[in-house]
Amino acid sequence: MLENTMEEDQFHGKDWLYFFIHGDEYFYGERKKTRVVGNELGFWSSVGEEDPIYNTDGNIFAFKTYFIYFSGSLAKAKKTQWKMEEFRLPLKFQTKELEVTLLSHVFKI
Repeated sequence: MLENTMEEDQFHGKDWLYFFIHGDEYFYGERKKTRVVGNELGFWSSVGEEDPIYNTDGNIFAFKTYFIYFSGSLAKAKKTQWKMEEFRLPLKFQTKELEVTLLSHVFKI
């Protein structure tokens, strides 16, 4: 389970980590609300809607989505201390050559 496998030594003594997720996790315009991890080890569940992030001119330059990690199967889920913020650029900035890439920030509360 994530609580047991994501120990602090994997985070070099910290309780957070940044990483990139390949675009096939996003499905071009439709985000997955639940992402199963491994063979029912657990899953990430989104919380709320995508929040726009604005630049100083008031234009949207990115989006942010929050997730909570649950251990176990969907039927026997147990909420953990792990959260994730996922950031992406608007799809209008993506091309066929440049697939959607998400920046994720995983942290323990």
